Amino acid sequence: MNQKVIAARDFDLYLNFDALGVAFKVETGANFSANITGDTEDIGAFSTDEPIGTDNGGNTYDINFSLQQAEAQVILDALAAATQANADGPVTHIRQIVDAATITAVWHRRRDIPAVSSVETYTGCTGVEEGDSVERRGTETLKSWRFRAKGKTRKTVPL
Repeated sequence: MNQKVIAARDFDLYLNFDALGVAFKVETGANFSANITGDTEDIGAFSTDEPIGTDNGGNTYDINFSLQQAEAQVILDALAAATQANADGPVTHIRQIVDAATITAVWHRRRDIPAVSSVETYTGCTGVEEGDSVERRGTETLKSWRFRAKGKTRKTVPL
């Protein structure tokens, strides 16, 4: 029987920055979203009201997630150390990551027979936005990151 629901505990997120060459597994993720959008236009012709075709244009891949501030600081510290000798100085925020990251989202379907994982990998990622969230009397502090990717692959592999 195939699994119809995947719990958040069966989701993993990995970040791999070219400057580091090693993937970080996000351990404290609070949320994740990935949206694929693009420009779709109808193609018209003389003597007809109905479109004769559709131009689906290119795709835009937007990835948003947040994680605990302490884990984000560890990642930023590693990036800063690895890029210390850069001409522009060390990386201090994700907007300085240009086509230099890979983000991998993994959904584990442990109850499938055989058990499998669906792996979606976003490549050529550029940092678009970084934000901090702290609430008075809150129990956590979050860092949010938004990336735009150039491409996406998807595969299903045995667990």
